Amino acid sequence: MYRDSPCLWDPQHPEFKMNAVENYAWTTASVAVGCTAVEARKKIESLMASFRRERQNSQMRKSGAGAEESYNSKWFAYKSLLFLMDKYKVRGTDDTVNVSRLIHILQLSS
Repeated sequence: MYRDSPCLWDPQHPEFKMNAVENYAWTTASVAVGCTAVEARKKIESLMASFRRERQNSQMRKSGAGAEESYNSKWFAYKSLLFLMDKYKVRGTDDTVNVSRLIHILQLSS
């Protein structure tokens, strides 16, 4: 249910952090699993904390491991939450020098 509601976890989703959409998604998911929205949210927060810990362990292991070795988590939900790995990718940065130069050129032309 959580994977099917990217408005809850994907910062690139157009409805991410829209309260009405977020509340509807939590309510729908909680009804499907038979709990309240607050309980569903707390459970996901707990799972996410464990997933972050496992993700960190996998990254530490990769830096010292051989090329053929891969991280094999024993945590029950690790594979189910791997779709969240895209959420943690490093985003590109803006080159502030080029942005400043562009602003200066635009000011000169106006």
